[in-house]
Amino acid sequence: MNWKNILGFKKSNAEPEGFQELNALFKKYRSLEKETGIDEFESTLFEKLKKVENEIQRPRISRVPVIVFSVSALFLIAFTFIFYSVPDIADENVMELVSSSEVEKGEPVKITIEFESTEDIENVEISFKFDDGVRFHSDNEKIKALNSYVRKRSFKKGVNPVPFVVSLVSEGESRIITETKFGGYIHNRTIVLKTLNEKTAVYIYKSEKFQN
Repeated sequence: MNWKNILGFKKSNAEPEGFQELNALFKKYRSLEKETGIDEFESTLFEKLKKVENEIQRPRISRVPVIVFSVSALFLIAFTFIFYSVPDIADENVMELVSSSEVEKGEPVKITIEFESTEDIENVEISFKFDDGVRFHSDNEKIKALNSYVRKRSFKKGVNPVPFVVSLVSEGESRIITETKFGGYIHNRTIVLKTLNEKTAVYIYKSEKFQN
């Protein structure tokens, strides 16, 4: 009786150590079968087969937690990367570029931001926040010293321009961030000023989101 064929084992160049013991068991079983003609050795054979089966399956089973852990680790790394890569709302990469222009370096910069309203609105507040490198352009020292300001005005139905003038007090890149709430939205404008060789570049970005 060929037990290897019956049990579905295939010949392999690198058999587990348990197969050597199993081969000896088969020889002993054939010897007993010839001598006694009975199957008294079957219970021992079954135990040995289970041992070999466990040896064959153990490497495959041990990979499961490793694979699960690897997938979980990759997910955690991807989530962390995505979470910490999301830029702030003031980042121009997530805002729409409205306009860009250049002025002579050292000259006052006139900026006009626009807001479109579907109706007439009273007492709209526009908040301004300045980086250290930029301020309102004014002969009044108190106004020049402001790094934040809230302006109130009325909006008419349609496009409402809001002009103001600033000066750079240091070279490099500076920003002005404005926020206005009306019509159920928060309207953000970010003005980026960059000093170049002989010019100051001015970029105006906008974004809008629902007001909670």
